[in-house]
Amino acid sequence: MPKADTHVHLLILAAGASRRMGQIKQLLPWGKHTLLEQALTEAQKVSNQVSVVLGAHAEKIKTVLPPQVQTIFNPAWQQGMGTSIAVGVRYVLKQKSAVNAVLVLLGDQPLLGATHLNQLLVAHQQHPDRIIATAYPKNPGVPALFPANYFGRLQQLNGDQGARKLLQHAGQSVVQVAAVGDLKDLDTWEDYCSSRSVGGDFS
Repeated sequence: MPKADTHVHLLILAAGASRRMGQIKQLLPWGKHTLLEQALTEAQKVSNQVSVVLGAHAEKIKTVLPPQVQTIFNPAWQQGMGTSIAVGVRYVLKQKSAVNAVLVLLGDQPLLGATHLNQLLVAHQQHPDRIIATAYPKNPGVPALFPANYFGRLQQLNGDQGARKLLQHAGQSVVQVAAVGDLKDLDTWEDYCSSRSVGGDFS
């Protein structure tokens, strides 16, 4: 699969404590990988610029990631997903690479693979100044791509809603892309077990 846009930086959010799962969710087996490695593998299929935002259990999680993978530590991870996005965007802006958009995805949606991420990147090429988000039954959500004109607002995010309010307030500025794969994020052991039974390769 060709990398659609090398100027888009992918941020994988994996800073949570996995309290509802009862164990370190990022390290759960998924095929030949862990759950987080699965997300990383799919992200690297569509961009050369991929970073992982860590928080709880950061040191343990880093041991399973390749040493060349960029990791970002969010010291305020307990305050919610919004802080991870803010920390991640600040990190991206400090890098020397030219970046015109950030694509935010979760580390616990293994049934959304590279094909879906690539669809978001293609939509970004068609609508470079608009937010490109995944279509959910009620509201747009992540994975979602934000062009550079939203970087300032992303850096101000806090709390546990992540970019949800930003997506809702953007209204007509959001282009929604139908999901290729299952939207479920794995919050509980039951979610994990049921998803493994239907898991497949979406690359």
